[in-house]
Amino acid sequence: MWRFIVQSNLLMFYFFWPVSIIGQNDNQNVLLGSDRGDEVINGADVLSDKDQGETLENDADFDELTWDESLDSIGESDLLSILEEVSEEDDSAAFFSLNETSILFGSLVGRKSNVLYASNPVAEDRSLFGVHGEFLYWGLNYTGHRMTFYNYFEHLGFLAQGQADKEQIAISSFNYELPVYKEHKVIFDFGYLYQDQVFDVSSSEDSLFTVQAMGHQFSSSLGWKKKFDSNLTLQLSAAAERQVFAFPLDDYWQWGPVFEANWETDSRHELTFQSRFQNRDYDTRNETITGVPLRFKRLDSVLEWEYDIDEDGHWWTGVELGYRRNEDNGGGFFDYHRYSIGPTLGYEDDLWNVEVSYSYRKYFYELQFFGTESLIRDDSLLTFRIKYHVNDNWKWFGECESQIAGSSDPADEYEVFSIITGFDYELKW
Repeated sequence: MWRFIVQSNLLMFYFFWPVSIIGQNDNQNVLLGSDRGDEVINGADVLSDKDQGETLENDADFDELTWDESLDSIGESDLLSILEEVSEEDDSAAFFSLNETSILFGSLVGRKSNVLYASNPVAEDRSLFGVHGEFLYWGLNYTGHRMTFYNYFEHLGFLAQGQADKEQIAISSFNYELPVYKEHKVIFDFGYLYQDQVFDVSSSEDSLFTVQAMGHQFSSSLGWKKKFDSNLTLQLSAAAERQVFAFPLDDYWQWGPVFEANWETDSRHELTFQSRFQNRDYDTRNETITGVPLRFKRLDSVLEWEYDIDEDGHWWTGVELGYRRNEDNGGGFFDYHRYSIGPTLGYEDDLWNVEVSYSYRKYFYELQFFGTESLIRDDSLLTFRIKYHVNDNWKWFGECESQIAGSSDPADEYEVFSIITGFDYELKW
């Protein structure tokens, strides 16, 4: 279960899909509308808990180390054991490390309905095109030092004139794991995110619904990780970020602790729990009821279970359960509970990757009303993705996606459908 995770505010991307964030990765995507019902994305954990690379084969004398297709059949502890034996056999190999570098470029075409996420869309069904690129470096030293450096960009253009003519995103992330004592590690993370996208921001705004959100985010975290003999890994981190937005959104600081536990019960089951508490201070916004400078306190908790259905690991499934509690520091206008569920079913072999995923979230507001009833909102996302490996370098991918937002207030409701297809070209060494 070596899937690349980008997680923040329940938004995840799985990078075993085409590297375009449109049409790939996890049960949410960025540019074609996934998770558009929950503010702008958070780039604080661009590369979190990613163990990546490709399966290592070694001969009996450890004279040669070669790459295979994936790292699904071998764990980090096995890799470290192999590297340690290499260093014992040959002193000159003491600083030998596994590493991989990849560069990817791709393009896509497609069509998207209701580009502005409006409750009454008018002539906003648009054809689109996109280009994207990725650079990834990953390295593992025999002593357990691990470094990951990741960069990604994407440009999406809509054909014909309309209120939104393009969407863009750029991500840069650096992660370093430093062994300090036995199975203890110190984790450093630094991230940057640029986005220019249409989002539904109504869960955190009182007078705005969908806007073209453009801004920069700078994030960092420092953490401790411990792996136990029972295949249990615990991690505790302190994270901070600075979000800078163009008008009409306000800038803010956000910080807080993050706890994560991962348990691999056997080679086919994996259970992950993450909980983060965040304080968010806005620069100039005031609370709606009391008028005091606005601050959010937010608790996000996620429980994720993954299971390889067959022994070969071709078929896999999983489910994610989430809970969020949001509170403001004034009269409670933005106080709400949110519950979420997201099952996934996938298949992968040497040529094909296929995934079907569904996510559903429901919001219960305490001091927002429609008529005499408390406001209740929900949103759902159904996604089908497919990828075919034409050869070692070329990959074809396609995606269909349907997103529906419902509310006790009809003005908050919308439906969005998108379909895209494209090719990626990737080089690894």
